[in-house]
Amino acid sequence: RLPLPFEVGIRASARSRVLRAAEMVNVSLGGLAFRDGAPRHNGQRIGFVLSGGRLGSVVEGEGEIVWARVPSKGTPEYGVRFLRMDEGQYEALEDAVEGVHPPARTRSTDRSASRSARRTSRKASRR
Repeated sequence: RLPLPFEVGIRASARSRVLRAAEMVNVSLGGLAFRDGAPRHNGQRIGFVLSGGRLGSVVEGEGEIVWARVPSKGTPEYGVRFLRMDEGQYEALEDAVEGVHPPARTRSTDRSASRSARRTSRKASRR
């Protein structure tokens, strides 16, 4: 997880048109964390929009709240697991994340083979 300088907007559901600005905490290829004063609960599906930083374009998708930290004072923090994202937008996120912290390579694998495996996995999970 990397604390990247992205802006994040959160929708109360994947279909909602209302976008609420939230504070980005960190992002990885599997999800993100953000702070927001709106009440949310584990299992809630939300829409998200990421922009700025190294993205080069807007990245939108659907995620699920998988954890919440609600302090007695201050703004709640939520963890989101990515559920759905356009393949091209996922690649933009992947490039931005890997550009800051390249993945460790333990074997002689190339980037395109790794992307191909993730694409196949994502396509299979959509069926």
